[in-house]
Amino acid sequence: MKLKIPHEKSTTAECLTASLGLTTCNAPDEFDIEQVFRIADSALYEAKDNGRNTLVSKSYNGLNGI
Repeated sequence: MKLKIPHEKSTTAECLTASLGLTTCNAPDEFDIEQVFRIADSALYEAKDNGRNTLVSKSYNGLNGI
Protein backbone atom coordinates (compact mmCIF):
# COMPACT_ATOMS: atom_id res chain seq x y z
CA MET A 1 0.00 0.00 0.00
CA LYS A 2 1.48 3.33 -1.03
CA LEU A 3 -0.44 6.10 0.74
CA LYS A 4 2.52 8.52 0.72
CA ILE A 5 1.34 10.35 3.85
CA PRO A 6 3.55 13.46 4.12
CA HIS A 7 5.92 13.78 7.06
CA GLU A 8 7.18 17.31 6.57
CA LYS A 9 9.23 17.55 9.78
CA SER A 10 11.19 14.35 9.21
CA THR A 11 14.87 14.65 8.42
CA THR A 12 15.05 11.11 6.99
CA ALA A 13 11.98 10.60 4.79
CA GLU A 14 9.36 12.70 3.02
CA CYS A 15 6.54 10.29 3.90
CA LEU A 16 5.59 8.15 6.87
CA THR A 17 7.09 4.68 6.88
CA ALA A 18 6.41 1.62 9.02
CA SER A 19 8.35 -1.46 10.02
CA LEU A 20 6.18 -4.15 11.60
CA GLY A 21 6.88 -7.32 13.53
CA LEU A 22 4.02 -9.80 13.74
CA THR A 23 3.67 -13.00 15.73
CA THR A 24 0.95 -15.56 15.22
CA CYS A 25 0.23 -17.87 18.13
CA ASN A 26 -1.19 -21.31 17.39
CA ALA A 27 -1.11 -22.77 20.89
CA PRO A 28 -4.36 -24.53 21.78
CA ASP A 29 -3.37 -25.34 25.37
CA GLU A 30 -0.48 -23.77 27.22
CA PHE A 31 1.67 -20.95 25.98
CA ASP A 32 4.24 -18.56 27.40
CA ILE A 33 3.05 -15.00 26.74
CA GLU A 34 6.53 -13.64 27.49
CA GLN A 35 7.94 -15.88 24.74
CA VAL A 36 5.27 -14.62 22.33
CA PHE A 37 6.37 -11.04 23.10
CA ARG A 38 10.05 -11.95 22.65
CA ILE A 39 9.31 -13.46 19.24
CA ALA A 40 7.27 -10.40 18.22
CA ASP A 41 10.08 -8.12 19.40
CA SER A 42 12.59 -10.15 17.39
CA ALA A 43 10.37 -9.87 14.31
CA LEU A 44 10.11 -6.10 14.78
CA TYR A 45 13.87 -5.61 14.98
CA GLU A 46 14.40 -7.88 11.98
CA ALA A 47 11.90 -5.75 10.03
CA LYS A 48 13.69 -2.56 11.09
CA ASP A 49 17.03 -4.04 10.01
CA ASN A 50 15.53 -4.89 6.60
CA GLY A 51 14.62 -1.25 5.92
CA ARG A 52 11.57 0.95 5.75
CA ASN A 53 8.07 -0.36 5.07
CA THR A 54 8.90 -3.93 5.99
CA LEU A 55 6.82 -6.64 7.65
CA VAL A 56 8.33 -9.71 9.31
CA SER A 57 6.04 -12.47 10.57
CA LYS A 58 7.03 -15.30 12.90
CA SER A 59 4.99 -18.13 14.42
CA TYR A 60 4.80 -19.48 17.94
CA ASN A 61 3.37 -22.98 18.41
CA GLY A 62 3.15 -23.24 22.18
CA LEU A 63 5.38 -24.76 24.82
CA ASN A 64 6.01 -27.88 22.74
CA GLY A 65 7.69 -26.07 19.89
CA ILE A 66 8.32 -22.74 18.23
